Amino acid sequence: MSESPGRPWPRVGSVEQLLAQLEKEGIPYLRLSSQETVSIPTRLGDEEGVLHIRWQGEAGLVQFVHPVPLEVPFERRAEMLEALNRVNHQLAVLGFTLNPDDGYCSFRTQAFLDPEGCLLVGLVGALIATCARTVLEYLPALRAVAIPPPVATYLVSGSVA
Repeated sequence: MSESPGRPWPRVGSVEQLLAQLEKEGIPYLRLSSQETVSIPTRLGDEEGVLHIRWQGEAGLVQFVHPVPLEVPFERRAEMLEALNRVNHQLAVLGFTLNPDDGYCSFRTQAFLDPEGCLLVGLVGALIATCARTVLEYLPALRAVAIPPPVATYLVSGSVA
């Protein structure tokens, strides 16, 4: 973690510093081998989730990616893309994505590194919370798009109405 004169707020400038901060705060994590990626478990109501933090120093940013625990069937992907577009339009922090090949959704956002290659520790915590909270908030609606409830049918005089 680095602090410099005129910048009293703690910052992290590498995956190693991020890991040290997570340990300091008692946040469990798993570092994926051979990648600059850290996975953090999350709770989505009664379900478990995971948030991936991908440090991309050469690109000058850090990605925060939280998979949405649902698979969108092929025949529902156009509807899901439309729903995600509408949701993203309302969000202050973007945004939801859909992989068109496998039908998996994620909430993905990023933070840009400062000129010294660092992020404020507070920003890291805020983005972790934002990602998990956003997935939790929109999960019921996204599930309804991916797997719509069955249409009610009524039997009237032996026929379906």
